[in-house]
Amino acid sequence: VSTQSTGLDERTLERLRQFIGATLTRDGNGEMAKRLMTTLEQRVAERAARASFAVAPRLNVPEFDCAPIKILVRCSSSDVAAQMTLIEADMFRAIKPAELLSQAWNKPALKYRAPNVLEMIARSNKVSRFVASSVLWQRKRSARASMYGKWLQVADRLCRLNNFNTLMGVLAGLNMSSVNRLKHTVALLGAKHVALKEKLQALVSPSQSFKAYRGCLHQITGAAVPYLGVYLTDLTFTEDGNKDMVAAREGGKATLINFKKRALVHNVVAELQLYQQGAVYDVTKIEPLHTMLLEVPSISEEALYALSMLREPRGADVSSIV
Repeated sequence: VSTQSTGLDERTLERLRQFIGATLTRDGNGEMAKRLMTTLEQRVAERAARASFAVAPRLNVPEFDCAPIKILVRCSSSDVAAQMTLIEADMFRAIKPAELLSQAWNKPALKYRAPNVLEMIARSNKVSRFVASSVLWQRKRSARASMYGKWLQVADRLCRLNNFNTLMGVLAGLNMSSVNRLKHTVALLGAKHVALKEKLQALVSPSQSFKAYRGCLHQITGAAVPYLGVYLTDLTFTEDGNKDMVAAREGGKATLINFKKRALVHNVVAELQLYQQGAVYDVTKIEPLHTMLLEVPSISEEALYALSMLREPRGADVSSIV
């Protein structure tokens, strides 16, 4: 039961259940039957988990009939980065100034005012899960390392395209706990990939209020998709740190509009609008890659961690990792 049950078909499993539950119990082996049944059901559950976690969902594009991972592997890192940039540039340009006021994206009662901001936030989370999923869907350690390296190459191309929003999503996916714990997989990365990740992480580091990233962004003269999270953070601090109304004199009643606060909010929104105007890329859609990256199929964070534990069990020696 412990070693062979995962290879049995449903009919044989049912007969085995009947034997354990009826014959062994009838013959006075109740405790043994209970232990065997528990072991059997655990093995069956593990088999079901592997079947659901190990295979990437197929893209619903009948004329191509190709699994997302195969599309990803087949296409160059430059093409992947370009298509992701085309998608997110469109989403970025769709954001309206009014969506950025009063922290509408962060308040349940006001979220209806910020549909495009929320869509872009959701997109970043989906990209991160897709990146993590694509690494963990690889059964072999070498294949996982190869996919990890490919995403670093994509991240590098995104940086060259000045698409910092998607760059952050990709790096977040590689830094998810389910991927970050794969020490035996990461150990296979070459020195160039390790150095590349360190360089990109330093660029988008949140230290000193994203000083390195802001400096890089403000030197760009061409098309760019800035990291939306920085603008939302700036707006949040401005909104929370300044009162809407102020008093004409110290100790007086707050009856005057705080125009300083409005000016600070305007500066943030105006900068975002400036980049929106320039976020136009001369990129042609490539199918089915574009559609796949629009959908970015993935599994939940809970499933990702469960799959990660299957790929590299906690405390496992490298010799036991496929």
